[in-house]
Amino acid sequence: MLWNKGVVAVIRHAGKVVAYAAMLRCGSDEVAGPVIACNTYQARRLLSFLFSQHNGASIRVVLRQQSGLAEWLNSIGIAKVSTGTAMRRGKAHAGMEAPFRTYALASNQFGFP
Repeated sequence: MLWNKGVVAVIRHAGKVVAYAAMLRCGSDEVAGPVIACNTYQARRLLSFLFSQHNGASIRVVLRQQSGLAEWLNSIGIAKVSTGTAMRRGKAHAGMEAPFRTYALASNQFGFP
C-alpha cells in the first residue's frame, strides 16, 4: 500500500533492494517512514533524497530511540519532538542481529482505510 500512496526510495546492491524509505502525505505534513536499512549511512541517504523532493514542506519522522539519527536530523533543521515504539508479534530473539534495521517507523497517522 505504501507504494501507491507516496514516494518510495530504494537502495539496490547487486540487483537487490537492500534499503528503502517512504514519504507520505498526512494532513498538511509529509511523514517519512518506514526507513529500513543496513546502516545509518543508508538511512541518511534515503531520508536526504526524500527530503530533497519535498523542499519547504513540514516533515515528520517517527524515529526509534536507538536509530542514531536524532542528532543528524536536528542538524538539518528537523527538531526532535518525541520517539516511537515499534510493535512486534512474538518474542524478540536475543543475540540475533538482523542485516536490516528499522530507523524510522511507519506512522499510525497515515489514515489508511
